[in-house]
Amino acid sequence: MRPAAVAFFVRKGTSISYDGDLGAADTIGMPDQISELLPPVENVSGYLAFTRFRDMGGLGKAFDDAVRAMKKDGTYAAILAKYPNR
Repeated sequence: MRPAAVAFFVRKGTSISYDGDLGAADTIGMPDQISELLPPVENVSGYLAFTRFRDMGGLGKAFDDAVRAMKKDGTYAAILAKYPNR
């Protein structure tokens, strides 16, 4: 749902299920009127894939290396702790 549509429904006092970035509330000028409701309606696992058929300049390896480094230095765990219900 586009931020403008979210703003429209919030102004009307409508409760909506919004699976988007809650930081967008700042963008539309409504940081105090939009909040996450728990538990989530649905959790969907996400996956990333990188093609082997086109030269992506080592993008897949760079991604793997970055995630590995984040796990090693604790950044990955900090992100997961910040969003425990995701």
